Amino acid sequence: MPDFDSDTYERFNLYISPEKFFFEPRDSIGNLVSNTYLEIDRFNNQLLLKDGGYSPIPYQQVEIFSIFGIFGIYPTNQGNLLVIIKKAQIIGFLNGIEIYKILEIDVIPFNKKTPGTIEYLNEKQLIDMIHYVIANGSFYYSNRYDLTRSMKWLVDCSLPDFKSQPMIERSDSRFTWNRYMASSFMGKPDLRKYISPVMQGYVGIRHCTLNFHAFKLILISRRSIHRAGVRFFKRGVDSKGNPANYVETEQIIEYDPYGDPNKKRMTSFLQMRGSIPLFWSQKPNLKWAPIPAVNPTDDQLEAYLTHMWTQYHLYNGKHLLINLVNQKGREKKVGGELERIVRQANLDFVRYVPFDFHKECHGLDWSRLSILKDDVIHDVTSANYSEAIGGKPISSQKTFFRTNCMDCLDRTNVVQSIIALESLFLQLIGHEIVDDISMIKHNEEFMFAFKNIWADNGDECSRQYAGTGALKADFTRIGKRTVNGAINDGINAISRYFRNNFCDGYKQDSIDLFLGNAFPSNDIIPRIVSESSLNVSSFNGAAIIGFVFSLAMTILCILISENIIRIETTSILLFSNQPKFFFIMENQQQATASELCRAGCGFFGSATTEGLCSKCYKDSIKRKHDNVRLSPSSVPHSGASTSDACSSRNVDHVAEQIREVVSACQSLKSSDITQKSLENVISQTSVVVPHVEKVDLASVQIPSSSVSSKPSIGKSSSDNQPPTDISVTKKTVNRCGMCKKKVGLTGFTCRCGGLYCSTHRYDSAHDCSFDYRTTEREQIAKNNPTIGFNKIERI
Repeated sequence: MPDFDSDTYERFNLYISPEKFFFEPRDSIGNLVSNTYLEIDRFNNQLLLKDGGYSPIPYQQVEIFSIFGIFGIYPTNQGNLLVIIKKAQIIGFLNGIEIYKILEIDVIPFNKKTPGTIEYLNEKQLIDMIHYVIANGSFYYSNRYDLTRSMKWLVDCSLPDFKSQPMIERSDSRFTWNRYMASSFMGKPDLRKYISPVMQGYVGIRHCTLNFHAFKLILISRRSIHRAGVRFFKRGVDSKGNPANYVETEQIIEYDPYGDPNKKRMTSFLQMRGSIPLFWSQKPNLKWAPIPAVNPTDDQLEAYLTHMWTQYHLYNGKHLLINLVNQKGREKKVGGELERIVRQANLDFVRYVPFDFHKECHGLDWSRLSILKDDVIHDVTSANYSEAIGGKPISSQKTFFRTNCMDCLDRTNVVQSIIALESLFLQLIGHEIVDDISMIKHNEEFMFAFKNIWADNGDECSRQYAGTGALKADFTRIGKRTVNGAINDGINAISRYFRNNFCDGYKQDSIDLFLGNAFPSNDIIPRIVSESSLNVSSFNGAAIIGFVFSLAMTILCILISENIIRIETTSILLFSNQPKFFFIMENQQQATASELCRAGCGFFGSATTEGLCSKCYKDSIKRKHDNVRLSPSSVPHSGASTSDACSSRNVDHVAEQIREVVSACQSLKSSDITQKSLENVISQTSVVVPHVEKVDLASVQIPSSSVSSKPSIGKSSSDNQPPTDISVTKKTVNRCGMCKKKVGLTGFTCRCGGLYCSTHRYDSAHDCSFDYRTTEREQIAKNNPTIGFNKIERI
């Protein structure tokens, strides 16, 4: 399977001069392996191969570094960035080839910037974001083995023409995380040995012994670059069928009983995980578990078909779709939609298996996972596995298992490990290492290695997507749930909540920049939280966050009676760490996608209806027409539509409406004129005051003749002429209509028109005159019209 013509150099000596970079190829012990070297011009960005005999490297006035490899060149408008692999570690050997894990990188700007300038600060921030992605994800590469391709693919599909291509170009673009940075090396076959494909995910290699037979258990998880991101910000699939958090996991058994490469036996079993293949989202909003949103206007069938047909063309064979989400509650909104779409599509190569993980395994009773295992065991047996002897294909896997839950992390990892163990039994029996399954289950040393390699895989995949280790890892490691495991799950869940709401926005932006999904701009490069005053690791940062939290809670308490939607929006703006590039790309990819109605009814709005749903938009138009109809038409105004004219008309409108109030007051007995009765008159009179400050009732001037038995509220110039000059001198205090307690902005307005405190807000706690029964009956009758048909007469 390895192709030595496409091997890349193991080490380099990097020489840095003010004008150029020089890469001199070396082997693992530092010996020179080629007379040619790579020269990169720091001003015109040219990459050239030079012969050391005719054009030697200028060793004077240069900095010298020993490095493991070139990660790539990151392009920017202010000068490119050279990304090198500074430190790497050999984690094991696959088919006799070294596999490296990147430990440290370095980013070197092509052009030096003046410290303190905007360009320098932005470049420093971009460099920090590149370091952040590498530090928060496990990256692997090999100089001679293409880790981005499965063993099945390398055995079945490797043609001579394909093997002659550079490794970086023939790698699987789905799993090559340095492909964007390697674009400068593409299309240049003479540079094939200077850069290797890098994948993110997990690689675990364990040496095992069973029945006196030594072999290797290898686990490789490849994380896709398409729709890559973090929990909550990346859900569902895109228009091309690429799901979020898509990971291809390959379990390999390498068995060499004779020490002969031509007789070495290797078997492989593939599984996939990925977000539910529909258009859906679950944006963080400071809630513990945000409600998933499924847009009813999206073509979910098209999304599902695009994804599944892509899977079929990539892997062929039958696909088993295992859905582990809850079949009730908030998760059913997405899981139930998937089941409906699967049945509607009715693809002959797809078998759908729903399993409510939390319901079946309630109370830490995970023995009920045997129900799922019994359901899929026949598919595991018939799936077989891919096998090669001496690099020649013997058999291929026929069925592929795609597992998902909401996050595709914890529940998914448990189920994948169960399926992998059943396949492992078949592989070891096929290698003639054992002849009975009991020999495997009763070997504690081997089972410990198997469980821990899968638990490590789950932890790594979880850290890359959610920021913490996997939940339910104790079952994967020791085969049962424990109290300590449940406590650790609680700690990880709290950590996830904090990271997903307060840190993942920056992480999402870093990933988008790293992969080239977003291009850095001086105006929108985000700043990392750890470098700001909000760093919770310091006392000052914690104090600031505590102050902001307390202040925000005060604001939310004031707003609580006004609008629940406003509370959520304010909370998100105050606390959550929202990515900048993410929303830009989401708007570009889903320009026609609808958001929730801004009126808060729960349905979806549209840009063509001012962000409202159709019903709320019609109600809004109706209210505007009613306001125009109720406004007096006889108020004189100029024809010019200026702001001064509008303001004058508004004052005239108020004066005319005050006249109506005064007339109504004159019709009442003077003994009945009180502040409360006047407020009731005001509430019964449709007063429309557009864009005018609230008028205090105590400042309204009313003729003294109408209130002779009470102190006059104001003075008028004439008993017959109502006043037109309205002065605002005293502020109205909002009080409960029953207990007269001050309620401020937190009062509750009843449908009868009164304002009450929290104790008297209910209709049973005060003398409510609103007829709920009649109103609801009329509303039900309006929404459910009766349709009658003529009686069918018998012929």
